Amino acid sequence: MARPVTLFTGQWADLPLEELAAKVSKWGFDGLELACSSEHFDEQRALTEAGYLEERRALLDKYNLNTYAIGSHLIGQAVCD
Repeated sequence: MARPVTLFTGQWADLPLEELAAKVSKWGFDGLELACSSEHFDEQRALTEAGYLEERRALLDKYNLNTYAIGSHLIGQAVCD
């Protein structure tokens, strides 16, 4: 079984997730690792807002993408530094 090839969205935090997902899908990636340091994935909304996760999932489905990880690199640095 081939491993999925994904892209971390943090480098493109200036692009809306939908615009980035459309590009990544055309580039042939299997999925995205969503960055918590941008509007790509808001962990607080995921915990408190009904329907937020379903909306993120639907957006990825629209472009035939999966997500295998959530990237909290910058948030984690605040704890580890």
